[in-house]
Amino acid sequence: MTPPTEILVRVDASPATGLGHAMRCLALAQGWKDSGGSAAFLLAESLPAVEERLAEEGIETLRLGAAVGSDEDARRTGQVAAQRGAAWVIVDGYRFGAGYLKALKASSRRILAFDDYGHAGHYGTDLVLNQNASASPELYADREPATRLLLGPRYALLQRDFRARPRVTRTIAPRAQKILVTLGGVDAANVTRTVLRALAAVPVPDADVRVVVGSANPNRKDLEAAASAGRRITLQRDPRSLAELMAWADLALTGAGTTTYEVAYMGVPSLLIVVAENQRLAAKALEAAGVAKDLGWHADLTVPRLAEAIAGLAMDAATRERMSRNGRDLVDGQGVSRVVTNLRAGIIDLQPVREEDARLLWEWANDPSVRSVSFTRDPIAWEDHLRWFDAKRKDAACLFYIARDDAGEPLGQIRFEAREDEAEVSVSLDARHRGRGQGSALILAGSRKVFDTSRVRTLHAYIKDGNEPSVRAFTKAGYVFEAMATVRGQKASRFVLRKEASG
Repeated sequence: MTPPTEILVRVDASPATGLGHAMRCLALAQGWKDSGGSAAFLLAESLPAVEERLAEEGIETLRLGAAVGSDEDARRTGQVAAQRGAAWVIVDGYRFGAGYLKALKASSRRILAFDDYGHAGHYGTDLVLNQNASASPELYADREPATRLLLGPRYALLQRDFRARPRVTRTIAPRAQKILVTLGGVDAANVTRTVLRALAAVPVPDADVRVVVGSANPNRKDLEAAASAGRRITLQRDPRSLAELMAWADLALTGAGTTTYEVAYMGVPSLLIVVAENQRLAAKALEAAGVAKDLGWHADLTVPRLAEAIAGLAMDAATRERMSRNGRDLVDGQGVSRVVTNLRAGIIDLQPVREEDARLLWEWANDPSVRSVSFTRDPIAWEDHLRWFDAKRKDAACLFYIARDDAGEPLGQIRFEAREDEAEVSVSLDARHRGRGQGSALILAGSRKVFDTSRVRTLHAYIKDGNEPSVRAFTKAGYVFEAMATVRGQKASRFVLRKEASG
């Protein structure tokens, strides 16, 4: 049996950098493992809370003895990736600049770099991921032609406990009485204390306040004293599920980092406090999207102004209802799946079909599950298949590929029948590789190859009515439903992907 394909995550956590980078990488690692892969984290700086979470997930933790972002860091990371045969190296941190990424790329096959505001300058990685509402291609104008961008909240990385929850319509209370405060796993500036002072001045009778305090927070005793002296305030120390708390809350006060996309997904109206310089643009963009109110830089916040903002939103049900709806529209919870699909697509090797592939393709085509969703359900005779296969290989308008994984194992086939600048796509997957996202990865990889190597700008897929697995696979690959159609007398859905939307 082929061992699981591994990703190596190079990230750090410390009192200075917080836990956010590691936690969003954890969300990605969870999705990768759920799709049948494995993950390991390589850390030069760490916190016990991070390592405990990784251990709970069965993710191996490796220690790196090098200065963060240094040439030695890049060299050793590349060595570890090579030794472990990692298919991808995931890099997340503001100390990993253009020089670091260039050095790492020289020794690693594939790199995904998180970058929230264009800090690296030049980009030669395979993928750049910015999940923020403020993301734009202009931030990464200085990039190599092969570098692809994954931008915006459609790629927001939510941990499994969020993604596993059914999405239900949120009831908006006339007056927000259940208030959640969560300002990061460290909160070294003790912004939470300022929020508690403001809450003490808010005229919201019977407010129930729950404050998340991470194990790395250096101000826990001060917060405990403030909670015991105030109104109904409960400290939640390293809660097992933030999703449960967000489902409970009527209103949230959060930092403007990763948590903002979690509360948006859960439909929680929120007040954002900028606790790091890199959050400024995202906070403004989220306010512009009607998802939250941006209260600005934490050090500029006064207790009276903060109390006024809390009271104002708590009493304004119409604004909270609008924020909730906009947040749920902005973050659909499929970000992890989309990024994993891109990682899987990057591993797939597509080569033109050869004469010796004929029998394998015939066996795939005659798989009963394939025939059941085909527009022609009858089994295909070997002689008929050979004539068809020979004709397709000779047809210049037929772009026909077989897909293999890193180990050279066949995954499936994808075929494009081109006409002018459009093409119709047909795909099938080996039965052994179904159910773990390989189909959508193959569709994405094949679609990009055709866009990159031909004049085709629009792809069409016709999916037989009732074939929900194919609908999900094409949707995950970025195709969108356009119209109903009739194919050989049968109802079908036509899905479309255009080159400018393919990443």
